[in-house]
Amino acid sequence: KESCVKYLDFLRRKGKLIAVKKFDNDGCIISYEENEWIEHFHNTGHSITSGYIHIFANDLNEAREIAKASPEFNFYSEVTIEIRPVKITD
Repeated sequence: KESCVKYLDFLRRKGKLIAVKKFDNDGCIISYEENEWIEHFHNTGHSITSGYIHIFANDLNEAREIAKASPEFNFYSEVTIEIRPVKITD
């Protein structure tokens, strides 16, 4: 989608884009519950993470504004973006 390419190019030009990766649709979600491994496939109603955009933002407020500008919200009604700082360890 051209608007997504333009959005990423804008972030790149502003020095805000670190990395972007799209995940393949194969795979599963696993959990360990009551001493048993549980495996959920993507078609079982669970949310799917389709990829990530790693950005540089001065703070969480700037990260929110960058995320809100994503054109993905125009294409899909159920898009969510998770905003989390990268933990820096000593």
